[in-house]
Amino acid sequence: VAPAPPADPAAAAEGSRPPLHGKPLSQQIRTFDFVFGFLQLGFIVFRSNGYMGINKELLESFGDEDTGYAYSQIFTLSLPVSAFFFTWISSTMQKQGFAGTNMIILVTGVIWNGVAFVPWLPIQIVAFAAFTFHRAFFYSVYFTYMAHTFGSSTCGRLVGLCTSVAAVLNFLVWPLVALSNQL
Repeated sequence: VAPAPPADPAAAAEGSRPPLHGKPLSQQIRTFDFVFGFLQLGFIVFRSNGYMGINKELLESFGDEDTGYAYSQIFTLSLPVSAFFFTWISSTMQKQGFAGTNMIILVTGVIWNGVAFVPWLPIQIVAFAAFTFHRAFFYSVYFTYMAHTFGSSTCGRLVGLCTSVAAVLNFLVWPLVALSNQL
């Protein structure tokens, strides 16, 4: 026996809508959901762009010059591979939701960061794979999360705010690299 349709389809649709859809921007930015998205984007973009910015020097310090910069070239060639992860990302999001998928982002970030500073070139392939996978998952999940959580009427402004702050943080990459080189 098929279930009876809801008496009021609009009320049923309203009940399935995430609670932040339709709320004013000023209310949305004062929620845990926004703070989570804001901090996540800021930290991950900073780490990601910092790694891309120092990776050649890092690999060089591990002896990449002796290989004819083979590992720098492998890293560069590994970045577009993320385009092939889209079906896996979509499937994972459907099966595990945002919480499970964010755990994958966390774990791949830990693997990438943990392995990246091991001064042995062959293991850097693991760091490259984890980095590429991490970025692909993060950006796909992040923008889906923001649209799903906040709705189409404010999602663009919220993402714009988050990416603008992340862009400003990225200007700190080079001064911090210079500072770390002096230490």
